[in-house]
Amino acid sequence: MARLGEQVGFVDRTGAFVIQPAFTDADSFEEGLARVRLGGTWGLRVENPYPDLGPPSTYFTEISGGEYGYIRHPQSIE
Repeated sequence: MARLGEQVGFVDRTGAFVIQPAFTDADSFEEGLARVRLGGTWGLRVENPYPDLGPPSTYFTEISGGEYGYIRHPQSIE
């Protein structure tokens, strides 16, 4: 994943874009898919289900507004 200005795209090992910057944010590929965002915001919400045991330990990604979806890795096998 690489950011070009305000947009995110994906590069290969040589640094060449294989998916042009078109997203406001993205996660890395996992099992051939990456979550991408168009507009809106992503944030991290931290909760502690056991406050007596110490600092927060449960993390959630929250999506607010915008559109999001998944893209398939260009070299993934179906």
